[in-house]
Amino acid sequence: QGPARPAEGLLVGGIGLPPQTADLKEVDGRVVTAAGAGTLEELLAELKRAQGAQLELLLHSAGRVKLSEDVTRRSGQIAQLQALVTGGTPAERLAAVRVLGRQRNLDHVPLLILAMKDPDLAVVQEADRGLRYISGKFDGVGLPDHPQPAEVQAAIAAWKQWYLGLRPDGRLLD
Repeated sequence: QGPARPAEGLLVGGIGLPPQTADLKEVDGRVVTAAGAGTLEELLAELKRAQGAQLELLLHSAGRVKLSEDVTRRSGQIAQLQALVTGGTPAERLAAVRVLGRQRNLDHVPLLILAMKDPDLAVVQEADRGLRYISGKFDGVGLPDHPQPAEVQAAIAAWKQWYLGLRPDGRLLD
C-alpha cells in the first residue's frame, strides 16, 4: 500500500520548496527562485541564456549585484557596464543601469542621465530610480509613470541641474 498521498488539488505547505526561501518569487503562477547573480560576471553570463520569467527574475536580482572591492577589477566592471548601457541588448542595458543605480556613487550619475535617453521606457524608468536612490530624492524630479517625450526631457534637464549643482565641474555624457 505505500504512503498516503494528498488529494488532488490539495496544497501541502513546504513540499517542494528549497531550503532557502528568501529569494523565492511567484512568476506566472509558479514559485521560482532568483538566479544566483552574485557577481557581475555571473549576471552577464546568465543574461545571455535566460528567457521569459527567468530573465525577469534575473533582472530583478541585478540590483543586488556587488562590484569587486579590488580597484582594478572594479574599474573593468564599470567599463563593461558603461559599454552595455550604450550598446547592449535591452535586457543588458536594463541590468547595467540597475547595477549602476544601486552603487550609490555620484560618478555614475552622468551615465544614468544618459540612460534616460534610451528608447526602452523600462531603461529610462530604471535610470530615474537609480538617480533617486543616489540623490536621496525619493520623489525624484517629476518623471511620471508613463512619461511623454517632453516629460523625459524635462526630467533629464532637472537631473543635470541637480548633478551640476553638486559638482559644478562635473562632465555630462551626450
